[in-house]
This record gives sequence, C-alpha cells and structure tokens, in this order.
Amino acid sequence: MSILWLAGWAPHLSAQSLSATLRADTTTLRIGEPLPVSLSVPFDPALEMVWPTLTEGKIGGMDIIDRSGLDTIGKAGRQVLIEHFTLMAFDSGRYELPGLEIGYRRATDTSLRQIRSNGLAIDIFTVAVDTTQDIRPIKGVAQTPITLAEVLRIALLVLAILAAIGGLVWWLRRRARRPKSEVAVPAPPPVPPYDIAMRELARLEAERLWQNGDMKGYYSGLSEILRRYMEGLFGFPAMESVTHTIIRELSQRGLSARQVEAMRYLLEQADLAKFAKFRPESDENLAAMDKARDFVKDTKTWGKAPAAEASVDPTQTPPQAETPAP
Repeated sequence: MSILWLAGWAPHLSAQSLSATLRADTTTLRIGEPLPVSLSVPFDPALEMVWPTLTEGKIGGMDIIDRSGLDTIGKAGRQVLIEHFTLMAFDSGRYELPGLEIGYRRATDTSLRQIRSNGLAIDIFTVAVDTTQDIRPIKGVAQTPITLAEVLRIALLVLAILAAIGGLVWWLRRRARRPKSEVAVPAPPPVPPYDIAMRELARLEAERLWQNGDMKGYYSGLSEILRRYMEGLFGFPAMESVTHTIIRELSQRGLSARQVEAMRYLLEQADLAKFAKFRPESDENLAAMDKARDFVKDTKTWGKAPAAEASVDPTQTPPQAETPAP
C-alpha cells in the first residue's frame, strides 16, 4: 500500500519542490563583450514543461545574440532541462535580468502552473581611458617584407595577362587573314579553237624556223597546231592519233574531199620532215602555211547550224496596199 501511495504522490511532491535557476558566468563585463547565461530546471517526466519563448530577443535590455536550444543533461534520476543563451549589451550601466517564467502541467491535470527563476544584476563598463597621458598620433602603415610566395603570385598573374593578350592578338590576326566571302565571278567563255589556231599559226610564222634551216621544228609546230585545233573542234584525240586515223575521222565528219586531202598533204609533209629529214623547197614551206590557214578558215563553222534566211522570189511582185474608195 505504501508503495502505491508514494507512486501516486511522487509527481505532486516533485512539482512542489520544482525550481528554476538563471545563472551567468560573470556579473561584470565591458561593452560589446558576450555574456554566457543558462536557464535550468530539474527534469520530471511526469510533468509537461512550457519553456519561455522570448520573442522580443532581449532579456532585461540585453540582446540575445545566440540560443542553444533546450537540452537534457545529467544521469537518470538526476536530469536537468537546460538552455544556454549568449547576451550582449552596447551601452554601459546596470542591467537587471528579471526572473524567467516556466510553465508546467501534470499529465492528469490540464491547468497550467508557473514557476519563476531568480533574477540577475549585470554591470556593463566602458573601456577605461587614462586621461593623464597625451593623445598619441596614429601609427603609420606597417611595412612587411615581400615573401617569395607573393612574388610568385605576381609573376603568375603577369604571365596570365600576357598569355591572354597574346591569345587575343593571335585570334585577331587569324581572323584578319581569313578570306572574306566574295561574290562568285563567272568564268570567262572558252576561247574558240579557230582563234587559238590562227594565233598560234601567226606566232609560228613569225619565228622563221624554216628560213633558219629548222625544218623539223617548223613542221612539228605546224602539225601540233593543227592537231590541237582538230581535237578542240571535232572532239577526237588528234594529238595521240596517227595520220591515217585522223584522215578517217575527218572523212566520217562530213568534210569535203578537198579539205581532207589538204590535211593529208600537211600531215604527211610534217611526218617526212620530222622522221625522214625531208627538206621541202621554200615555196612548199610557204604553201604549207597557206593550206593550214585555209583549212582552219574553211572548217571554222563546222557543226554550227546555218542561219535561216527567208527566200524571196524576185519574180513575185510584193502585195500593194489597197487604196480605200473615195
């Protein structure tokens, strides 16, 4: 029976002896110094504690600059609820820290009871100034020696700046060298084979090769000019063909017998001069140049359709306009 009675009255006895303690590390300090303060109350698991919120952020005029939050310390059976505060004052004088109220209620009772902690008196002093001493001038900037690490940092910074400048210069030069997009210019029309052949024949004649005894050079040049002309005009590989192949190609393209025989004569004369050391007479050399020019002129319009001309019957009288009757 006594055990049950004690168990039933244990919470009540604990509540009757419940007390809160507000404790500070010191009661005197200078302006701006932090003041550690703690609020503690014995822990009773049969009671529900209501802790002060301190929403204004001050205790007795001193600012709360830090709160640790509620914690439980000690061993089982002798535990304490505690919270640590850090206070600070920015003006000198005495600060009265009032007792803080902590609420509690029993598990079987909804009524809220309160206990109040003790208060504290805190004295805040200013920094002591010795008025007997003269005012000293402000000290100059302290000169410290430059270390190797500082020199390396400056050198690396300079190298980085130079590298950035060099990279920018390289990029600008490369961009300047980049070819700009130009408007495509149409290619000029190809020079007609006739114009090329006539120009080359005039050049060969001006060189006066046969007059200076170079028969082989004269007829080799004449043969090469005519072969390039036929290759460009008729479209077969005249430069790589032998004489009888060229004659056959010309016959198949509808040239007249006179034109074919003229080319046969020129090519055979050239073959004799080049390979048999044949030396024609002067009039034959002149005739060879004339025959070459005539062949080029006669075949100039080969493959082109003749312009259509309207045929007019000279015996037909053109129609007369009718005169209206008066």
